[in-house]
Amino acid sequence: MFEKRPINPIRFIQQMKADIRFENDAKLFALGISRLFPNERYISLTLGTGLGSAFIDRASILNEGPGVPKDGWLYDKPFLESSKDDAFSRRGILRRAEQMGALEEEMDVKELAEHAREGNGLCCKVFEKFVTRLAEASTVLYTSENVFEHTLIGISRLFDSSFGFK
Repeated sequence: MFEKRPINPIRFIQQMKADIRFENDAKLFALGISRLFPNERYISLTLGTGLGSAFIDRASILNEGPGVPKDGWLYDKPFLESSKDDAFSRRGILRRAEQMGALEEEMDVKELAEHAREGNGLCCKVFEKFVTRLAEASTVLYTSENVFEHTLIGISRLFDSSFGFK
């Protein structure tokens, strides 16, 4: 039988030799990807309540440099009629659903996804349009005056807890 005793977090971290970092979720997601691709340069996106982004070069976060916007943030950059954050977030999906006539009262992204899984063609089209627009935007994710030479674009789970999924 194991004895119950309080865990000393400092001692636990020292014993585990854990690499502990405090940063925003998009940058930490990108660092997680870097464990799989340690020698790559890539752009990482997290899609949820808003658009998160990170630029990585050989497992290091870049906050500036050629093609890297200030702090590696894309959310505030213009895209079509608004910003990338407005287009590629919960708001973007809901706006697209409303424009396409798929949004019902009290419906959120979770319900849209459930309807799509159940075969609702209009709800499926909402997600198809969203992903198509994201693919189109992936060619202009960086600033036009400087290109960030990258080999990958990593995208987090599209439907996370901010969309009502667990």
